[in-house]
Amino acid sequence: MVVGDKQGGETASRLAAQWSETCAKIDHLRKLVGRLKFKHVVRNVFDNIATMITIDEVANNVSVYQEVRSSLLSAPWKEQYSSQVSYYLKLAGANMRLFRAFGDDFLHINGKALLADPQGVLRNVCGFLNVPFSDQWAATSAAKLCHEPFPARERFVWPQSVVNLIQSTLTMTPYIDLLQLPSKITPVQ
Repeated sequence: MVVGDKQGGETASRLAAQWSETCAKIDHLRKLVGRLKFKHVVRNVFDNIATMITIDEVANNVSVYQEVRSSLLSAPWKEQYSSQVSYYLKLAGANMRLFRAFGDDFLHINGKALLADPQGVLRNVCGFLNVPFSDQWAATSAAKLCHEPFPARERFVWPQSVVNLIQSTLTMTPYIDLLQLPSKITPVQ
């Protein structure tokens, strides 16, 4: 059985909220179903944060979001964006805590690698889950993916202080592997 979540941030937030209860619930699930395995897909950190900011800016209006996303007009950094950075770092911390607690049962999936080699990554996922791999399933799944990552990070001019905070906080894999810097960074003020 697989339980999935497209909105991983909400799951991470709930898991982080009451850590001792989370561990107890995971232990309880293990007793019920046996071994649990966690998959964690991670995109470029700055793209994740930029997407969170943009979605918040347009109040979840999908058509406005698509318009903003397609324009990629450079936007100045606003102080209130720092709350999204803090929230992202909190979620990343929750995921890292889960990884430290359940490392052998935890698979990080690099979003960029998934787009570059979906068949290979999906084969690894099947191996991790100990389920059969199907070329047809992998081809159907790969067809649903974008062909390349969307560079949402390029929409904002990032303060050096924010870049430094992100880089100094996210020092573990998979995040360290996905800290592709935005090209628009303002100097330290």
